Amino acid sequence: MRQDTKNALGLAGFLTATLGSGLVIAWLTSAGPGDWYHSLNMPIFIPPAWIFPVVWTVLYIFMGVASWLIWLQRPAPGVKLALLFFFVQLALNMLWSPLFFGLHNFALATVDVGLLLLAILVTCRLFFGLSGPAGWLMLPYFCWVGFAGMLTMFVWRLNS
Repeated sequence: MRQDTKNALGLAGFLTATLGSGLVIAWLTSAGPGDWYHSLNMPIFIPPAWIFPVVWTVLYIFMGVASWLIWLQRPAPGVKLALLFFFVQLALNMLWSPLFFGLHNFALATVDVGLLLLAILVTCRLFFGLSGPAGWLMLPYFCWVGFAGMLTMFVWRLNS
């Protein structure tokens, strides 16, 4: 198989992993947040609901491209560790929705976001060490998760 074909398949694979994780989350919450969500006290800085799928789609694309750029660096030292942290943070990302929307456990969702931010921070650091563009592509995600974490914490505080 030609190298450019392998690279294109690699990009497709990483985009599928990130966008696919977003689709799984969307599917898990496809019934909508429910009446319980609309009865919650929300912070005044919560954005309109339509913002979330737009932002997340862009971020998942950035994450997919970033992880692909790291994958292209193989067999450089550190690639496996960087991708391991990438998939750890992706798993923590996927865990938030079931904790928040499924279990209505705002405390655990807040802890998850804290761990997620730490994992993203480590991932960014590892990515920057291998590819500047990959690291930069992860920074908007870090910022958005920080904002989402603040929202989660405020929802917990306002409703406990």
